[in-house]
Amino acid sequence: IFGAPIASSIRYAGIKINIRPNEGYLCYTMPIVIIKCGEFLRKHAQATKGIFRVNGSAKRVNEIQALFDLAPDFGRDVTFESYTVHDAANLLRRYLNSLPEPVIIHQLYFLFRKVYDEYRMDEERLVKAFQASMVYLPHAHQALLIYILDLLAFFAEQAEQTLMNTTNLACVFQPCILAHPIHELSPEEYKISQAVVASLIKNHD
Repeated sequence: IFGAPIASSIRYAGIKINIRPNEGYLCYTMPIVIIKCGEFLRKHAQATKGIFRVNGSAKRVNEIQALFDLAPDFGRDVTFESYTVHDAANLLRRYLNSLPEPVIIHQLYFLFRKVYDEYRMDEERLVKAFQASMVYLPHAHQALLIYILDLLAFFAEQAEQTLMNTTNLACVFQPCILAHPIHELSPEEYKISQAVVASLIKNHD
């Protein structure tokens, strides 16, 4: 599962969930590991300082990754009773960083950046343009993006407790959400992509 394309992950290790954006319930199939981590973090980490920044135990994260990689159940029965919120947060990031392509695929990298550049001063038009751009994502990537943005927006709302505001969350997750090899050695381009991701989190609905 780790290192495999999202479409493969959901084929063999996916579960259906409902995500409720403003327009109503939407049903998606998501990788088990994403849902397990996300639900655990929502329940137990909403007041944890530095969540997603503080490292968990490498040994424990390796242990639980092995469970999610193990066929045929791929972690369906895994609980985090023996693990910390930082272990779960690290596992979530590790899975996303292991994907062959970022959540926003390379082919659409410049489109999302262009949308942000053109409409960042007009929030209403920016939101509509982002929504229109998301339609071009492969279905599995689109579903994962919606879920991750919703999760990060949840934690951004808890920033007084977690010290992880939208900007901080974007810095952590930008490499696995919006990145391209052509800009991998440019700090300036990373900052632009971080601003795009921050805007996506802020305007995720």
